[in-house]
Amino acid sequence: MSFNLSGIKWGWVVIGAIVATVVAFVLTLIIQLGYGLVLGFQLRGSPPQEMLIAAFLSPPFLIIEAAAGAIGALVGVRMAARRSEGSAQLAGLIGGVVAAVLVLAQRTLRGYPSGLSIWTLLIFAGAVLGGWLTGWLADRRALATV
Repeated sequence: MSFNLSGIKWGWVVIGAIVATVVAFVLTLIIQLGYGLVLGFQLRGSPPQEMLIAAFLSPPFLIIEAAAGAIGALVGVRMAARRSEGSAQLAGLIGGVVAAVLVLAQRTLRGYPSGLSIWTLLIFAGAVLGGWLTGWLADRRALATV
């Protein structure tokens, strides 16, 4: 991994991080909506709000949210990593960190409990890992075409 900051397309890093946040939000929203819909059919009506909130704060949903952050970073940061000549891995890592901060910010704005917990670290690590993996894959692809 080279630390050539001048080769990074910073505009694409920001756009990729925003796309990663939107993808992570939409994936999480689809999963939560599907769960609420299935639960509503099972209960033959509207599920209690407390039941939904308790489910969304449970470990399986938090793991799914971390995976959604990683998938969002894989999709969004790819734009920045592919356009950065010679610094794809660094661009992916920086994009992943920015995406992780944005995912945690929108999570806080949605009303989830904020603060440092193991789940917050897992969601942050998922987005950073997804961004780094995207940069690594783009760097390998660039080296393979040379």
